[in-house]
Amino acid sequence: MRHHILLLLLSLLPCSSFAQKRVQASIGADLVSHFMWRGEQDGNAAIQPEFEVRWRGLYFGLWGSYGLVENNGEDWTINELDVNLGWRYKGFSIELSDEFVTWGDFKPKYFYFKRGSNHVLEANVGYDFGFLELKWYTNISGTLECYEDEHGNLKHAYASYFEAKAPFRLAGFDWEGTLGIVPYNPHGWYDGCHGFCINQLAMKVTKEIPITKSFHLPIYVNLIANPATERFYFTFGLHVGID
Repeated sequence: MRHHILLLLLSLLPCSSFAQKRVQASIGADLVSHFMWRGEQDGNAAIQPEFEVRWRGLYFGLWGSYGLVENNGEDWTINELDVNLGWRYKGFSIELSDEFVTWGDFKPKYFYFKRGSNHVLEANVGYDFGFLELKWYTNISGTLECYEDEHGNLKHAYASYFEAKAPFRLAGFDWEGTLGIVPYNPHGWYDGCHGFCINQLAMKVTKEIPITKSFHLPIYVNLIANPATERFYFTFGLHVGID
């Protein structure tokens, strides 16, 4: 009888191993000198943790940003928590993201989704060709992205953003150029944009520093220009992650 039980357990091991290979997860965090978002500075130094679990092409992830330094001399910081649900197939991707932002002493309830909520729901779709990645983002819900019409009624702005990224390798470093365009922004969701504008021209340079044979520490700098606001930024960051 014991031998039968042992054989049964051994027969289940490949199935268990197969299931573990199907489900994958990763955790990590970035330490950044500036909290940058689509060509805009949303805060100073911050820690930005992330988590993702994947099953086949489906994935669920969390991303956050928590300010370490007061914002531009004021006694408050900007914090954010994003919940992401998406699907990837080869180069194609589609994602729905709930973005929750707080600042200063303003501490809204997380599970409040009615008028006045600090949640913004955004959808994005994209394709990665390897040498070029294209993505389109549109806000589809949330009071923060609404505006009042001439009658005082709240209207969804459906502010959108298009981004193109081109990675390449040069001189032993990983480079990535970014072009960010706001094609539709009727109420100023993006600073300096009212309608169409280019709000990000960036070049990111990354170098992986070998710590051990199995662990490398990516360090990067990012030069960012925002033609819409006529501002330049030069930022620094490092990433720690485990798959």
